[in-house]
Amino acid sequence: MKNTFIITKDDIREYQYTFIKNNRSNIIFYFFPILIFLIAIAIIVLGFAFSESKLFLYGAIFILIIILEIILYFVKINRTINLEYKRLLQLNNGNESYANYTFNEYEIVLLYESINGTRKLPYNQIVKMVESKNFYVIILQNKLILPVKKNGFIDSTEEDFVNFIKTKGKVKLKNKSESGGLNEFKKIV
Repeated sequence: MKNTFIITKDDIREYQYTFIKNNRSNIIFYFFPILIFLIAIAIIVLGFAFSESKLFLYGAIFILIIILEIILYFVKINRTINLEYKRLLQLNNGNESYANYTFNEYEIVLLYESINGTRKLPYNQIVKMVESKNFYVIILQNKLILPVKKNGFIDSTEEDFVNFIKTKGKVKLKNKSESGGLNEFKKIV
């Protein structure tokens, strides 16, 4: 089963955001601003109740911290996307990069045309696989991500791929789409 596609900046953005949304270490990003926001609201309410202008000021400072954290987080994500895209261009002498994957019986084989090399990844390294609009994002051990373009299959279909990958690495479909989220495939340990 083969998958090949040209990697564009929009592709990188899509699969990076998919990875970020499904990375448990980003829970702090969601929890911390909510906590600070609730504290800020409580401080502002107390300031209003006791007519304390200092409490209004502290509440406003907390809200500014939240805004700053969110801005810095998205700057970091966009910087990561830009760096990855520039790295791919440099590897290919300024040309667009191609992703070439072969899913055989025992492993995933990545073909790097720019350096005339390959890399083999056994299926037991799969941690989970998440679906986005145009990709299946395979998340491997050590937070390595492997974007697989849905319309990039040469000798098979998306359905063939999903059925095949479910049999490898003990990957199981966990459907999160009822909540408007992504379909997620998780490894059974």
